[in-house]
Amino acid sequence: MIEKQKPNLNFTTPEFRGGYLKLFTAEAFKAGDKPKFSLTMHFSKTTDISVLKQACLTAAIKEWGSKEKGKWPAGFRWPWKDGDKTADKEGNAGHWLIKASSQFRPGVVDRQRAPIAETDNVVYSGCYLRAELSAKAYVMGVDAGITLYLQNIQFMRDGDAFSGRKKAEDVFDDVEDASNNPENYGDADPTSAEMFG
Repeated sequence: MIEKQKPNLNFTTPEFRGGYLKLFTAEAFKAGDKPKFSLTMHFSKTTDISVLKQACLTAAIKEWGSKEKGKWPAGFRWPWKDGDKTADKEGNAGHWLIKASSQFRPGVVDRQRAPIAETDNVVYSGCYLRAELSAKAYVMGVDAGITLYLQNIQFMRDGDAFSGRKKAEDVFDDVEDASNNPENYGDADPTSAEMFG
């Protein structure tokens, strides 16, 4: 007897740039919503995301059958958006934008699979990541489609921060410890009226 294979709805993405990262503290999208961990994945349009598309198609077929049978909801939506339509926003042009979220905190690791904490300041909007996701069909009123649940994140490499803010280590030069050098004090009396106006 041949065992029937389960649909492959869990998958690992190729590399993407992460935006709007809420990986360590859950936040609600709007008042009344449940807080969630989330991110927006910016995939270059030159990246092969067929594994993601196949998982989404599998989830849709599992829920509604083949599209040819005409059972898919009229308002069906895929989870990806064309970043060129909002190219005025940093990091969108030339990319597919895909959101993923979860009520459960995702695991976050580095390239060697060592856990990353928020205080490590390793992960930021604009860095390169990859993710483990799970695809699932949903129906909410007149809206229906495929949503992606965030499972785990791996930091891949640094990138330009979307905020334009540079890392401190890239801004400052090395400075020798001159705290005990009298030449740095000058002749001014730190309590003088001239110093404080």
